[in-house]
Parts: sequence; structure tokens; C-alpha cells
Amino acid sequence: MFVLAFFPIAVTVAFLWRLTAYHDEKEHRDAAVHTLLDVRSAEDAVALVRTLDRGDGTDALATRLARVYDAFPPDEPAMRRLSLLQQRHAREGGLRDYCATLLYAVATEACAHRRAACDRAVTGRSVSW
Repeated sequence: MFVLAFFPIAVTVAFLWRLTAYHDEKEHRDAAVHTLLDVRSAEDAVALVRTLDRGDGTDALATRLARVYDAFPPDEPAMRRLSLLQQRHAREGGLRDYCATLLYAVATEACAHRRAACDRAVTGRSVSW
């Protein structure tokens, strides 16, 4: 009788333990070091822009962002995340839209600038599209 009464509790505890273990494994697997440049959400984009903003206008802010992206160029997964973030917040007209669009535009330009510099180094001349 005791075994039958204990069985549902044991199954529930075992299930919850496995669910917790799975969650911990997933959290551990996804745990990585992220920098401010690893924009993964709109809040990350706003934090990056606010960190670099000195209140002197969008041109100066874009120039600072370009210098940062020239020093630390975004890789393909980062560009995909920025693209999806920009598409997700397009036409909102708010701060998240502004930050996502600015970051995506400057990162795209930095990648194009870097590619042109590599092409000049390889061929010795400028490549025109």
C-alpha cells in the first residue's frame, strides 16, 4: 500500500528532476561570454548606442560605431542577428527601431569597407561594382 501511495510522488519528482537537469544543461550549453557588441536583443542595441552616444548627433555616433566595427568586425552570425533585429523593429518609430537600424547600417558599411580593403590588398587596385 505504501508503494502505491509513493509511486505518483516518485514519478513526479523524477520528472521534475529530469526537467531541471535538462534546463541546467541547456542553460550551461548556451552560457557564453558576451560583450556589448554581441547584440542579441533590442535592449542590447539600445545599451550599445547609449554607451557610445555623447549627445553630438547621429553622424558622430555613426562614426564612433564605424571605428568600433572596424576594430572588431562583426561575423556572419552577428550580422544575421542585427538583420533580424532591424526587420523585427522596422517602422516602429521608436528608440529600438532607431538603434537597430543604426547598428545594422553601420555594421553593413563596416563589412563592405573591410571587404574593399581586402580586395585592394589582393589586387592592388580598387574594385568597382
